[in-house]
Amino acid sequence: MSTGRDLGKTRLPLWAAGFVMLACFAILGLSGWREWATRNTELRNAEVDVANLAHSLVQHADDTFELVDTILVGLVHRLEIDGTGPDTIAKSA
Repeated sequence: MSTGRDLGKTRLPLWAAGFVMLACFAILGLSGWREWATRNTELRNAEVDVANLAHSLVQHADDTFELVDTILVGLVHRLEIDGTGPDTIAKSA
């Protein structure tokens, strides 16, 4: 016959296995949550980096067009004043 003491001995491994499984699930859940939070942080950082890169490319393009415009205005002004004769071209070379 089995007594109450024997019944407790057979249930102890089941309780221990249940506790270990619960602890494993808790660890996996917390690890997954931490990885998801890290992923979201990295995505936000990447969005900021891409926005900064786009802004700097637009600024560079604007600066390039402004420089070309300034050079062309100076060249037109010089050609209007000095002319395009052969003697003027010879001086420039």
